[in-house]
Amino acid sequence: TIWTVLACTMLHACSAFTAALGPLAASAPGPLAASAPRHSAPKCTNVPGGTGLHSRRAVLLAAAAAAGVSPAHAEDMANRAALLDSSEDHNANGAPDKHTPTVKLVSSGGSSGEVVVTIPHVMDSAKPHFIELVWLKETGSMGEAKKIVAAKGYTLNNLISNPSLAASPPGLKARVKKGTRVTPMLYCNLHGVWEGEPILV
Repeated sequence: TIWTVLACTMLHACSAFTAALGPLAASAPGPLAASAPRHSAPKCTNVPGGTGLHSRRAVLLAAAAAAGVSPAHAEDMANRAALLDSSEDHNANGAPDKHTPTVKLVSSGGSSGEVVVTIPHVMDSAKPHFIELVWLKETGSMGEAKKIVAAKGYTLNNLISNPSLAASPPGLKARVKKGTRVTPMLYCNLHGVWEGEPILV
Protein backbone atom coordinates (compact mmCIF):
# COMPACT_ATOMS: atom_id res chain seq x y z
CA THR A 1 0.00 0.00 0.00
CA ILE A 2 1.34 3.44 -0.89
CA TRP A 3 0.39 6.24 1.47
CA THR A 4 0.68 9.94 0.61
CA VAL A 5 2.00 12.10 3.40
CA LEU A 6 0.39 15.53 3.11
CA ALA A 7 0.80 18.57 5.35
CA CYS A 8 1.08 18.46 9.11
CA THR A 9 1.24 20.85 12.02
CA MET A 10 1.65 20.41 15.75
CA LEU A 11 -0.83 21.46 18.43
CA HIS A 12 1.74 20.77 21.19
CA ALA A 13 5.10 21.72 19.64
CA CYS A 14 6.67 18.38 18.98
CA SER A 15 5.10 16.75 22.02
CA ALA A 16 3.92 14.10 19.59
CA PHE A 17 4.47 13.75 15.87
CA THR A 18 1.78 14.79 13.37
CA ALA A 19 1.62 13.19 9.95
CA ALA A 20 -0.87 13.85 7.18
CA LEU A 21 -1.39 10.70 5.21
CA GLY A 22 -2.90 9.74 1.90
CA PRO A 23 -5.63 7.46 0.53
CA LEU A 24 -6.93 4.55 2.55
CA ALA A 25 -6.18 1.49 0.47
CA ALA A 26 -6.46 -1.60 2.65
CA SER A 27 -7.82 0.48 5.55
CA ALA A 28 -5.61 0.35 8.67
CA PRO A 29 -4.64 3.10 12.26
CA GLY A 30 -4.69 0.84 15.54
CA PRO A 31 -2.98 -1.14 18.27
CA LEU A 32 -2.13 -3.98 15.92
CA ALA A 33 0.76 -5.82 14.35
CA ALA A 34 1.87 -2.91 12.19
CA SER A 35 1.47 -0.28 14.91
CA ALA A 36 4.06 2.45 15.34
CA PRO A 37 6.48 1.95 18.25
CA ARG A 38 4.76 2.95 21.50
CA HIS A 39 7.91 4.49 23.04
CA SER A 40 9.50 6.30 20.11
CA ALA A 41 10.54 9.94 20.43
CA PRO A 42 8.03 12.45 19.05
CA LYS A 43 8.74 13.69 15.55
CA CYS A 44 7.12 16.27 13.33
CA THR A 45 6.93 16.60 9.57
CA ASN A 46 5.78 19.13 6.97
CA VAL A 47 5.47 17.89 3.42
CA PRO A 48 3.70 18.99 0.23
CA GLY A 49 1.26 16.55 -1.35
CA GLY A 50 1.93 14.55 -4.51
CA THR A 51 -0.02 12.74 -7.17
CA GLY A 52 0.50 9.45 -8.93
CA LEU A 53 2.20 6.27 -7.72
CA HIS A 54 5.78 7.51 -7.99
CA SER A 55 4.98 10.93 -6.52
CA ARG A 56 3.27 9.33 -3.53
CA ARG A 57 6.32 7.17 -2.84
CA ALA A 58 8.62 10.17 -3.22
CA VAL A 59 6.54 12.23 -0.79
CA LEU A 60 6.53 9.39 1.73
CA LEU A 61 10.33 9.08 1.54
CA ALA A 62 10.80 12.85 1.81
CA ALA A 63 8.47 13.09 4.79
CA ALA A 64 10.18 10.23 6.58
CA ALA A 65 13.61 11.78 5.98
CA ALA A 66 12.43 15.19 7.25
CA ALA A 67 10.97 13.60 10.37
CA GLY A 68 14.01 11.46 11.03
CA VAL A 69 12.01 8.23 10.85
CA SER A 70 11.95 5.40 8.34
CA PRO A 71 9.30 5.23 5.59
CA ALA A 72 8.10 2.03 7.26
CA HIS A 73 7.48 3.94 10.51
CA ALA A 74 5.41 6.60 8.74
CA GLU A 75 3.46 3.93 6.89
CA ASP A 76 2.89 2.00 10.11
CA MET A 77 1.22 5.02 11.67
CA ALA A 78 -1.09 5.36 8.67
CA ASN A 79 -1.91 1.66 8.81
CA ARG A 80 -2.65 1.87 12.51
CA ALA A 81 -5.15 4.70 12.08
CA ALA A 82 -6.91 3.09 9.13
CA LEU A 83 -7.16 -0.31 10.81
CA LEU A 84 -8.67 1.18 13.98
CA ASP A 85 -11.23 3.06 11.92
CA SER A 86 -12.31 0.01 9.96
CA SER A 87 -12.10 -2.74 12.58
CA GLU A 88 -13.49 -1.27 15.81
CA ASP A 89 -16.95 -0.09 16.82
CA HIS A 90 -17.22 3.69 17.05
CA ASN A 91 -18.54 5.59 20.10
CA ALA A 92 -19.33 2.33 21.90
CA ASN A 93 -17.50 2.66 25.24
CA GLY A 94 -16.90 5.46 27.72
CA ALA A 95 -18.51 8.83 28.34
CA PRO A 96 -19.47 10.78 25.18
CA ASP A 97 -18.73 14.13 26.82
CA LYS A 98 -15.12 13.03 27.47
CA HIS A 99 -14.42 11.19 24.24
CA THR A 100 -16.25 12.84 21.35
CA PRO A 101 -13.77 14.89 19.28
CA THR A 102 -14.84 18.16 17.69
CA VAL A 103 -13.31 19.92 14.70
CA LYS A 104 -13.58 23.62 13.89
CA LEU A 105 -12.37 25.80 11.04
CA VAL A 106 -10.26 28.51 12.69
CA SER A 107 -8.86 30.31 9.64
CA SER A 108 -9.22 30.26 5.88
CA GLY A 109 -7.02 31.66 3.18
CA GLY A 110 -6.00 30.74 -0.33
CA SER A 111 -6.79 27.16 -1.28
CA SER A 112 -6.86 25.75 2.26
CA GLY A 113 -8.18 26.30 5.76
CA GLU A 114 -6.73 25.62 9.20
CA VAL A 115 -8.77 23.26 11.35
CA VAL A 116 -8.37 22.32 15.00
CA VAL A 117 -9.52 19.11 16.66
CA THR A 118 -10.24 19.37 20.40
CA ILE A 119 -10.93 16.60 22.92
CA PRO A 120 -11.94 17.14 26.58
CA HIS A 121 -10.08 14.03 27.77
CA VAL A 122 -7.56 13.41 30.53
CA MET A 123 -4.01 12.33 29.69
CA ASP A 124 -3.34 10.20 32.78
CA SER A 125 -0.01 8.38 32.68
CA ALA A 126 -0.49 6.79 36.11
CA LYS A 127 -3.65 4.82 35.37
CA PRO A 128 -2.84 4.89 32.40
CA HIS A 129 -5.80 6.44 30.57
CA PHE A 130 -5.08 8.65 27.58
CA ILE A 131 -5.70 9.32 23.90
CA GLU A 132 -3.19 7.38 21.82
CA LEU A 133 -4.13 8.65 18.39
CA VAL A 134 -6.07 11.59 16.92
CA TRP A 135 -6.78 11.82 13.21
CA LEU A 136 -8.85 13.55 10.55
CA LYS A 137 -10.33 11.55 7.73
CA GLU A 138 -11.84 12.87 4.54
CA THR A 139 -15.39 11.58 4.17
CA GLY A 140 -17.92 11.60 1.36
CA SER A 141 -21.46 12.98 1.54
CA MET A 142 -22.70 9.60 2.79
CA GLY A 143 -20.02 9.39 5.48
CA GLU A 144 -17.77 6.95 3.61
CA ALA A 145 -14.04 7.19 4.36
CA LYS A 146 -11.88 8.43 1.48
CA LYS A 147 -8.46 9.12 2.98
CA ILE A 148 -6.67 10.16 6.14
CA VAL A 149 -5.86 13.86 6.05
CA ALA A 150 -3.82 14.20 9.25
CA ALA A 151 -2.92 12.17 12.34
CA LYS A 152 -1.16 12.72 15.63
CA GLY A 153 0.05 10.11 18.09
CA TYR A 154 0.82 10.13 21.81
CA THR A 155 2.80 7.55 23.77
CA LEU A 156 2.93 6.73 27.47
CA ASN A 157 6.62 7.66 27.49
CA ASN A 158 5.75 11.11 26.11
CA LEU A 159 3.32 11.71 28.97
CA ILE A 160 5.66 10.43 31.69
CA SER A 161 8.63 12.47 30.46
CA ASN A 162 6.63 15.63 29.71
CA PRO A 163 4.28 16.66 32.56
CA SER A 164 3.06 19.73 30.64
CA LEU A 165 1.92 17.47 27.82
CA ALA A 166 0.04 15.28 30.28
CA ALA A 167 -1.60 18.36 31.78
CA SER A 168 -2.94 19.56 28.42
CA PRO A 169 -5.95 18.12 26.57
CA PRO A 170 -5.04 16.20 23.41
CA GLY A 171 -5.73 17.67 20.01
CA LEU A 172 -4.62 18.22 16.45
CA LYS A 173 -4.11 21.19 14.14
CA ALA A 174 -3.81 20.86 10.36
CA ARG A 175 -4.31 22.68 7.07
CA VAL A 176 -6.93 21.12 4.83
CA LYS A 177 -7.81 21.82 1.21
CA LYS A 178 -10.97 23.88 0.75
CA GLY A 179 -14.01 21.89 -0.22
CA THR A 180 -12.86 18.88 1.81
CA ARG A 181 -15.30 17.26 4.22
CA VAL A 182 -13.37 16.03 7.27
CA THR A 183 -14.40 13.97 10.31
CA PRO A 184 -12.45 14.02 13.60
CA MET A 185 -11.47 10.64 15.06
CA LEU A 186 -9.60 9.37 18.11
CA TYR A 187 -8.46 6.20 19.83
CA CYS A 188 -8.57 5.99 23.64
CA ASN A 189 -6.41 3.26 25.19
CA LEU A 190 -9.33 2.19 27.43
CA HIS A 191 -12.46 3.11 25.49
CA GLY A 192 -11.57 2.55 21.85
CA VAL A 193 -12.50 4.54 18.75
CA TRP A 194 -14.62 7.67 18.86
CA GLU A 195 -15.92 9.72 15.95
CA GLY A 196 -17.13 13.32 15.93
CA GLU A 197 -19.31 15.34 13.57
CA PRO A 198 -17.80 16.28 10.16
CA ILE A 199 -17.35 19.79 8.79
CA LEU A 200 -16.84 21.12 5.28
CA VAL A 201 -13.69 23.23 5.03
